[in-house]
Amino acid sequence: MLISRIATGLRLLATLGISINLNAFTQLILAFWSMCLFRNGPSQLPHNNVLIGITIAIYLIVNTALSRNARSLAQMLFQPETYVQMSFMSEFGTSLFALIVFAVLVYTLLRLFNRQERAYKTLFALIGTSLVFAALMLIGSAISSSSPLIWAFTFLALGIWSLLVSGYILGQALNLSTFIGVLFTIFIGVLQTIVMALVALIFGMPGGVAVPAPASLTT
Repeated sequence: MLISRIATGLRLLATLGISINLNAFTQLILAFWSMCLFRNGPSQLPHNNVLIGITIAIYLIVNTALSRNARSLAQMLFQPETYVQMSFMSEFGTSLFALIVFAVLVYTLLRLFNRQERAYKTLFALIGTSLVFAALMLIGSAISSSSPLIWAFTFLALGIWSLLVSGYILGQALNLSTFIGVLFTIFIGVLQTIVMALVALIFGMPGGVAVPAPASLTT
């Protein structure tokens, strides 16, 4: 189902006349993975609107699927009598709004440090690495779905790794240490959670949505 949705999205891009260089996209994924291993920073990424658009689209699809899995497991474990499955499009819309809130917060932080010119590649890196972790978490949840304990441990381990990577990227963008970057990442995550909770309270949107950085806050 997930692969078919991604394939449909890529075909849609093709029908719109947008050519996709698979080699360039492969190199991009490798660049994201290199950042996950703390080898390169966001400055190594290209300034390519097509690639960042595809990355965002795939991220939203994968992260929405992950959010659905995580939400359903959590609610079935802790509130099975009130569990109601949300539609994919509802989850997708909520994830999209969460991404917009996240982008605004990151840009605001960079602007406070007069690093707003780095916003494009910083957000590209944060979303791209979050895509990697969201995919790993989705695979992990599928493999360990029969064992909530293993699922929780896998989710926690990948979440901590994701937090460190996001802190590393923000630290690089701000010319600060990874530790300070991690603190800013947590702060952004808390602010985003507050904003999303307020929106959910006012407009009745579902809370507990996906947060691109770190991926540990995806539920």
